[in-house]
Formats: sequence, structure tokens, C-alpha cells
Amino acid sequence: MIYVALLYAVVLPVLLVRIFAALREYTVPTRALGDRLLFAVLAVATLPLIIALPILLLVMGPQAVGSAHAAYMLFAMSLPGMALGGSVLAYAAALAVWMLFGGMRRMMSTRG
Repeated sequence: MIYVALLYAVVLPVLLVRIFAALREYTVPTRALGDRLLFAVLAVATLPLIIALPILLLVMGPQAVGSAHAAYMLFAMSLPGMALGGSVLAYAAALAVWMLFGGMRRMMSTRG
């Protein structure tokens, strides 16, 4: 539990600063209004789940069955697995936050 709290309190803000700085010059390709609205609806529906995925895995992981439980145990019970899985989940959460707050704003302001 402490690792997930540290992920959201320390690692996620650092990753957000790096991602926002790296993607400052990114230009969103122009799309039609229908495409932009579809992307926006899909992003709003899925990206909050990606942001909350570390907490969901922490809560639901021990109840997994079969190979899902084996994968959870592999990532949760070893330091290298926890570091690898946590870094992937932290980067996914940071990128999802950028997509919601940076990418969506740019996508909607693009005229297509």
C-alpha cells in the first residue's frame, strides 16, 4: 500500500513534469469534428481507469484466479517485478493524465 501511495505522491508528479515538458511542442493531427468527439468520449471513458489501475490492482489482485493470480504474484512478491510493474503503471497513469488534460485540450482546439 505504501508503494502505491508513493507512486501517486512522488513518482506521478515527476513523470507529469517530464511528459508535459517533452510533449510541449507536440502538434495534434487535424481530424474532423466527429472523430475528435469520438476520441474525447473514448478518452473520458477509459483514461480514468488507467489512472486508477494501480489502486485497482492492489485491491483486486489477491482475488485473481489462475494465470492472472500467478502474474499478480510475480509482480507483487519480488522487488524487480514490483519495480518493473510499478514503473509501467506509473508511466501509463502519467501519460493518461497528460492525455486528459493536455492532449484533449489541444485536440479540441485543432480546427479540422
